[in-house]
Amino acid sequence: MPEGIVRDVNNVHAELTLWDLAGQPEYRLVHQLFLDDTDVALLLFDCSDPADTFSGVPYWAKVLKKHAPSHVTKLLVSARCDVSPITVDQHQINETLAKYELNRHFITSAKKGGGVDALLLQVCESIPWNKLPRTTTPRLFQVIREFLLEQKESGETLISMAIIQKEVAQRYTERPASHAEIDTVISLLQARGFIHRRDLRADMTLILMRPELINQYASSIIHAACNHPFGIGAVSERDVLIGNLSFTGFERLPLEREMIVLETTAELLIRHDLCFRQMGFLVFPSQINVTRPAPPETHPRTEVAYQFSSSIETIYASLVVRLSYTDHFRREDQWRYAVEFSHDRQRLGFSMQQVEEGTGELEIYFDRGISEFDRVTFIRFVTDHLRTKGIDIQEQICLYCTKCGEEVKNRKAIEARVNTGKLDIPCQFCGTSVIIPKSIEERYQRDRSLVEMQEALVKKVNKRTEGEVNEFKDDLRQYKQEEDHRIHILHLSDIHLETESQARRYRMQLETDLKNELGVKKLEYLVISGDIANHSTEEEYKAAFVLVDGLVKRFGLNAERVVIVPGNHDLNWDISEEAYPFVPKRKLPAVLDEQLSIPAGDAGALVRDDSMYQKRFDLFSTQFYKKVYSGKDYPLDYAEQVTILERPEDNMLFLTLNTCWQIDHHFQQRAEINMDAMSRALDQLQDEKYDNWLKIAVWHHPVTGKEMMNDEFLELLSVHKFQICMHGHIDL
Repeated sequence: MPEGIVRDVNNVHAELTLWDLAGQPEYRLVHQLFLDDTDVALLLFDCSDPADTFSGVPYWAKVLKKHAPSHVTKLLVSARCDVSPITVDQHQINETLAKYELNRHFITSAKKGGGVDALLLQVCESIPWNKLPRTTTPRLFQVIREFLLEQKESGETLISMAIIQKEVAQRYTERPASHAEIDTVISLLQARGFIHRRDLRADMTLILMRPELINQYASSIIHAACNHPFGIGAVSERDVLIGNLSFTGFERLPLEREMIVLETTAELLIRHDLCFRQMGFLVFPSQINVTRPAPPETHPRTEVAYQFSSSIETIYASLVVRLSYTDHFRREDQWRYAVEFSHDRQRLGFSMQQVEEGTGELEIYFDRGISEFDRVTFIRFVTDHLRTKGIDIQEQICLYCTKCGEEVKNRKAIEARVNTGKLDIPCQFCGTSVIIPKSIEERYQRDRSLVEMQEALVKKVNKRTEGEVNEFKDDLRQYKQEEDHRIHILHLSDIHLETESQARRYRMQLETDLKNELGVKKLEYLVISGDIANHSTEEEYKAAFVLVDGLVKRFGLNAERVVIVPGNHDLNWDISEEAYPFVPKRKLPAVLDEQLSIPAGDAGALVRDDSMYQKRFDLFSTQFYKKVYSGKDYPLDYAEQVTILERPEDNMLFLTLNTCWQIDHHFQQRAEINMDAMSRALDQLQDEKYDNWLKIAVWHHPVTGKEMMNDEFLELLSVHKFQICMHGHIDL
């Protein structure tokens, strides 16, 4: 937390603010928010640990080298020398000072005061006071600063700009101070870490008196994301904004003020591309703990690798977010420090690992179908990001022998060949000549269209980030609505989406109708009972996700309050047809099951391949369901195509059933409930805790009308005290 020190330097009133930034990993993601105006940095280490004496020093040295101003003085400090005897000699100290470009070493004891005065003197002497910004109206600056300091000391945390303006009018009597002059002083104080400005709306600005709270609340938010039970690195946006998290290590604010600080903190995290909003969650890519499955033998190999220094957590998180915002590369899967994108249905991605403290390595791979243009575009986007966020970047293009497939790993030999003008190198295994490609930079510079593409992507990403921030501000209203103590459920079915523009229009119309016609400002649940797509294609499900994600954000939901079942339009007919290969008559069994085959005349029949048949739901699962539920697949086993969504806080549960499990392109009228799946689910509901719960069952096909299916299962639902059933398959 910041502490202020005031002194007079050459008859100039000067002030410095000390910030204590925690070194634990969960705090590292937010450090970049507070380093831009650093003048002096104290790098503390445990001088009594012989195994890892300088732990943390490499990280801080590299982060400061990138994010702090060039004039920053970096001091190495042995802390607590009264209780921790120094186990390193001066030679090791000197090596560390030289290696990380640190200025001096100090030995201190806060308890006994040893070395503290000398350290403080060095701090004050290291600050380039004459080069720092000065207020052109020192008296006005002093008036505002003294008033804010009084408020701080009285325990005030938030003050409106209107109160400051009123106080200035009373205390600053020389002349009327303009709003612009007051804004300038506030900006100077914010730049020094003294306060933080929060513009709630055009006519309401608040001043946060304790900006260190942003760091503390942000760390708690990130910690919650890291501890998500499924390891998806996400935290409910609703829980963040209403303070429904575990906040430890500091005293929490009263709820109304805390919500303002939480809004400010979340907005900063989004603005700095450290997380993205999806399905009612704030997702932090650097906090994902899902282990990547072992890649298949056909997985593409690394084509180019980069080593860099800086905050690995920050670089990884913001790179994933910004690449996602390009839309040119579509994020498909995420794991711990690994992410995969797609373009034109071809996969590409990267993984990152720590080589040593403060130094990381990033490896990039591509499917063979990715064009040279998109390869260079992707790599250039990554390298530009590394240059912006990191230092000491080294490129390593991976070479593979076209004959034996082995990698040429001798980097010194490759560099020596390049330096002597050679364009190839013999494979160390089979002797085959391996071409040494030109560097990515050379390929990039010779094609103007690549430069233009990169400029367009950066412009689009920056616009998207600003748009995400603005949408977040608009959506904050959902968490401030007065409770009407009702449960609002929006039930959608048979939408048959085909395009994203159609999805956006549909969402806007729904939002208008709900808010203006029905007066519904907030939803508790969203139920989709099938046929959200029309032909079960990748593009249609991309549109479907745009619709669902938009509704979730606008009405204060999250994925845990979304209920989805497939409809017959969520089956892919192309895959269904592939699941019926032709079998000549002579190879057919003596008795052919009519439910598992399609006649093909005298020549033979189309006989169902059950393993392929299950994949009719594959696109529904991978392109929609998995994205809604953060990596959770829709099960292909029919007996498992049932879910129970419990909401104990509402004494409610939803049972989802698949009525399309036997439907395909040929047998389009075989809608029915899989009784094994339903029985398995109902067995779980025997517990008496559910006796007084509201139970809702959801499926797609109707139980009345000309397309009604067998309704015997309704008796079972009635026995288990289900009160509401929701279904679709009704085209209006």
